[in-house]
Amino acid sequence: MTLKEELDRSHIPKNTGLFCRFILFTFSDNLIKSKREAAERVSKEDRSGHRIRVFFGQIIMSEVKRTVKFITSSSILKNRKPAAEGFPMRKWSIRIMCEDAHGRDVPATFLERVTYTLHPTFAEPIRKLDQAPFLIEEEGWGEFDISVTLHYAGGAGEKVIPHDLHFQAPKYEKKHVLTFNNPRSSFARILAETGPVPGQAPGGRADDDYSLKKEKRKLEGHENAKKKSKSDRPVNMEKLAAGLEKLGEEDLLNVVSMVNDAKTDDMYVKNDVEKGEFHLDLYTLPDDLLRKLWDFTKACVNAAATA
Repeated sequence: MTLKEELDRSHIPKNTGLFCRFILFTFSDNLIKSKREAAERVSKEDRSGHRIRVFFGQIIMSEVKRTVKFITSSSILKNRKPAAEGFPMRKWSIRIMCEDAHGRDVPATFLERVTYTLHPTFAEPIRKLDQAPFLIEEEGWGEFDISVTLHYAGGAGEKVIPHDLHFQAPKYEKKHVLTFNNPRSSFARILAETGPVPGQAPGGRADDDYSLKKEKRKLEGHENAKKKSKSDRPVNMEKLAAGLEKLGEEDLLNVVSMVNDAKTDDMYVKNDVEKGEFHLDLYTLPDDLLRKLWDFTKACVNAAATA
């Protein structure tokens, strides 16, 4: 059986959780003849808020990007005595916004808190703000670097970004692109409030079809299986995903076959033959299938390492 024939056996439910994607541009029709051409095609077609990294004939992970904007404003305090000649006292502020898919400024709702670490000469150099737009206002005369820590909602991690506070312009903006690899479903819903996320409708709502399936599973008593914590999983999910990325096409064919043979309505398995993609949510797979994939992937990776 060819890879394309194996893909034809899949049906199409909807997405949640850890999101993996087979990008298979090696069908017998040879529409795409090289890794470079495959990468160029995906790069040109993907202009939404998430970017796809191409691994020729292999699995890739969901990658969501958000652009945050540091907006700095300052003005001279004319009624205050200068600190020294040429160094007037100023009032300055920084606020943080998110830029949506249309280039509009929207609240960065995926940030739970922002910590500003100012120059140590300030009486309280560490400022923690937990409400958008995370506005900090201060007075001073000197320019310096500020360490800005962005804390993601729901304990999804943090990012430290240096910010250059200067007074060369009364207002300036600095953009930073944040990358979220394989966001959990709860954090993905929050990210969807500010732009596109695979498997999420605009505004952070799950796709309608998937919502109906989820409710059905809940009524049937299957929802608890979907809510397992990382420690409840029979294998290390991140290591399994990383191992799957290393498989060649023949091994991927076996993976697709195993998934199709064990497929149930509770699993997220999506096939898009027209695009040459096979989508698989590892967190919806039953434990016995996860163990099979783990053993198979481990054996393939070890065999390749000793070859």
